[in-house]
Amino acid sequence: SRKVIFFSEKARKIRSCPRVRSRYHSSQSRARPVDLQRRTRTSRYLEDERRQNQSKHRTITMNSNETPGNPKSDTTNTVVVETSLKQMEAVHHGSESGEEVDIKTLSSASYVSWRGYAPPNRVTGWVNVVFIIMADLIGTGIVNLPETFNRMGWAVGVVILTAFGLLTAYAGLLLWRLHMTYHDGVTYGNIAKSVSGKALMWLAFVIVYTHFFMKMANYLLAAAKAIQVAFWMKDVCLYYATLATLAFVVPLCQLRTLHQISYAGAFSVLMISITILLLLIQAYTTWDQIGAEGVEYNPLPMEKGTKGFLSAFSAMTSLVFAYGGQGMYLETMSEMRNPKDFPKALSVFMSIIIAFYLWSSLSLYFRYGDQTYQYVLFNMGDGAIKTVAAVCMFLHVLVSFCLNSQLLTRAIQVRLWPGSVNSEDKTEWLKWLPISGCTIS
Repeated sequence: SRKVIFFSEKARKIRSCPRVRSRYHSSQSRARPVDLQRRTRTSRYLEDERRQNQSKHRTITMNSNETPGNPKSDTTNTVVVETSLKQMEAVHHGSESGEEVDIKTLSSASYVSWRGYAPPNRVTGWVNVVFIIMADLIGTGIVNLPETFNRMGWAVGVVILTAFGLLTAYAGLLLWRLHMTYHDGVTYGNIAKSVSGKALMWLAFVIVYTHFFMKMANYLLAAAKAIQVAFWMKDVCLYYATLATLAFVVPLCQLRTLHQISYAGAFSVLMISITILLLLIQAYTTWDQIGAEGVEYNPLPMEKGTKGFLSAFSAMTSLVFAYGGQGMYLETMSEMRNPKDFPKALSVFMSIIIAFYLWSSLSLYFRYGDQTYQYVLFNMGDGAIKTVAAVCMFLHVLVSFCLNSQLLTRAIQVRLWPGSVNSEDKTEWLKWLPISGCTIS
């Protein structure tokens, strides 16, 4: 204690010396601009840390239209930051996969929400992402590919199918980079607003969600046709088959997150795999009938002129639709525990899908050739195998419909009632039910 007092008194006397004090001030005046900038950045960082620590124990109210001149608005969503921080800390330390989550990839925008923007909970692993994307991609597109090869020519079809697969993988990588750059990019519209502004944001919203709506209509039609094929012994009207499909669709569409649907997605992938395997077994066991049936093949488009161009262009759109899952990439990344794992999931499901498409499409085309139906299930002979394949196809398409319905329903709920999103209570379900009912109807 005596030593501390002695040196303290000595330091005080040294600092009080006029010569030392003048040298100190002159050194401060000669400080370089870089040093001043570094000190300024350090002080700002410390100030941000202090504000963040204070925000852990209070509730933040964020206004979507609040401006300095307009402090009040009609829409306000209150988020308890302390709860959000605890949830993220639990995700960071309690990851089921044992992988460390980089919290820096989760922006501060994840703590708050407003009208038109509500980030989902990050609970999905990369394996779940594989099932989500494959459940949407492999489906109605794959059963149309043999007939597409017939119109376009199998050689041209193989080249375009492979090229579009590689382009889709690269597009997914670019979307992942955008999501990592703009962490509030839950949807295409949010990314467009960050990049260009509100005009492009609304254009992206209209295009993407119109696409989801049209895919829902396509999946509903495919499910109804699967019912017709399953009951091949009866003459089932398409109208009644569609009503029967709705009876299954409405309860399934009450799943409110992609993470919940991912488990149904694993079941969906199993069902479509069984369907394609049954189709291939039927094709391989009847391969010796090709000559008797007079099956013919064409490596290039057979029709010429305007009619041939329109036919080939229509077939090309079928190939594009077969890789139409990019619309939900951003929403899927937004629910991932660690979005850095998305390229891993992307490489896995794209490799499987491209190989699966080429194998099944070429096998079915070289079995049925120019006699291929647009819906290849109709090429199967009547019997139990045809019924089982149609039932598996029906169950798969239900999950694909549910995936697109979830994205569209959530977008509408975020716009109408942002405060109820992610609440996981009865209020959220009561608001989700009428929205999903309207989108389905």
